Amino acid sequence: MLRRVFIASRRFSTDAESATKSYAVEKAAFESAMKPLREQFRRESQQLSSDISTAKRTRTLQVQKLRNASSANANSLFLMQKAMDKKLFEMAEKTRIEQKPIIAQRKLQFKEKMIRDRQDRQALQLATLQKQSESWIAPDRVNEAIDEALAKEVTYDIGFDFSKRKTA
Repeated sequence: MLRRVFIASRRFSTDAESATKSYAVEKAAFESAMKPLREQFRRESQQLSSDISTAKRTRTLQVQKLRNASSANANSLFLMQKAMDKKLFEMAEKTRIEQKPIIAQRKLQFKEKMIRDRQDRQALQLATLQKQSESWIAPDRVNEAIDEALAKEVTYDIGFDFSKRKTA
């Protein structure tokens, strides 16, 4: 039995030695296979890092250019708007100056019409008073006489026909 244990232990040590040797061989093979992959990974990560820093610099430059351009655009838009406001003011002033005589003429025409209407009313009242004083119309016939005089003498723009007016 002791002999069997001795033989088994020897086999085990032989198996362990061969397993250790095979592990060392496999590890060396694995390391040699991984070496080009690690090198490729290192190069790609360096390239990616370089690309990222280049992109950041490019983006920073583009942002700076956009800021400068937007500032210049804002200034030019401000100047353009200022010029347009000035032009609109000049056009409004020119129109106001051109319209002054027309407005004055219309005011004058309106005043003349008002004066004519007032004179027509005064003439009508005077005619009515003269007619009353000449014929001494009875007081109940005064309203009818005024209505007749109004219907004959004055026609207003309001479209009211005095001949159809009912007396109370």
